[in-house]
Amino acid sequence: MDLIEGMELVVASVSGYHGCPRFQLIKLISHTGASYVGAMSKSTTHLVCWRFTGKKYDFARSIGAQIVSHRWFEECLKAGKRIPEGPYVMESGEEAGPISWEIPASTAHGESKQTLDRESAILSDCSNFTSSSRNVKTNKRNSNIGCSSWTDSLLPEKREFITSESEKIVKKRKKIGSWEQVRG
Repeated sequence: MDLIEGMELVVASVSGYHGCPRFQLIKLISHTGASYVGAMSKSTTHLVCWRFTGKKYDFARSIGAQIVSHRWFEECLKAGKRIPEGPYVMESGEEAGPISWEIPASTAHGESKQTLDRESAILSDCSNFTSSSRNVKTNKRNSNIGCSSWTDSLLPEKREFITSESEKIVKKRKKIGSWEQVRG
């Protein structure tokens, strides 16, 4: 897989996609060379929305992120270059229709270890998963694992972006954990 020049600057998140289409979209984003993030932050440059509703959508608008359909990523991949977002801005996934790109049968041919490790990291993004699903492992040598291994229970209905309050909670938990290790 050759990464598309210019796409390394894209930091994308997804909203409103569930199950197999969500998994497929995350893989598509990765194949273009863009970075996928589960949680929105001020560094997010693009949001792919199924519908123009929700907290991620509102946050993306407030920070000036590009809101594009999945078709933009598909067309960049087809063209082999980053194309202008214009025709794909403010086109919802629902309006664009189903994702037509298919996950390749194998990513093992001709790819570097760095690319495979990057894809593994993307698929192991836990920012939107419940604690019971954090141990999801994928076969990074064969990305054609299909959607059968991804169930709706692993992809929760509601996805939030990180707030400063949730960051404080995480830091407190880490401090408590470190203190318990020293004490024990």
